[in-house]
Parts: sequence; structure tokens; C-alpha cells
Amino acid sequence: GEFNNDSLIEKIMTKNIVPCNLNNSVTELMEIISSHKIRHIPIMEEKKLLGIVSIGDVVNHIIEQYKDENKQLRDFINQ
Repeated sequence: GEFNNDSLIEKIMTKNIVPCNLNNSVTELMEIISSHKIRHIPIMEEKKLLGIVSIGDVVNHIIEQYKDENKQLRDFINQ
């Protein structure tokens, strides 16, 4: 068939979007990412897109939390 650039986006885009809002916690986002096997979650307010959280954003947040906890523990031990 003929290659049609106009219809390409519609054929490849994800339609089963799972939106969240600013009231959702990181833990809730992790559960949604895991249960729906998705990599990106749009953050919506009413019908406005505020941003997108990726699985990488969540992982980076967790890593930073571990670093902070680790530093606090070392500081406590070294008092």
C-alpha cells in the first residue's frame, strides 16, 4: 500500500491513556505504572495537561530518596 504520513500518528499513538492529577502520590503512580505496564502518565487538571511523568522520573525520585536516607543514616552514625 501507499505510505501515508497523515494517518501514521493515529496508527502508532497510545489510546489507552491513564491520567493522574496533582493529588496522586508517587506510590500511586508506581502502582499505576506497574499494573498497567505503561511508561508515561499525563498529569491533568480538569482538561488541561500540566505535564507528563515518566517511569524514569519515578526511578530518579526513588534513587534520590535512598541517597537522602543513606546520608542521614551515615550522619547519625558519625555523630
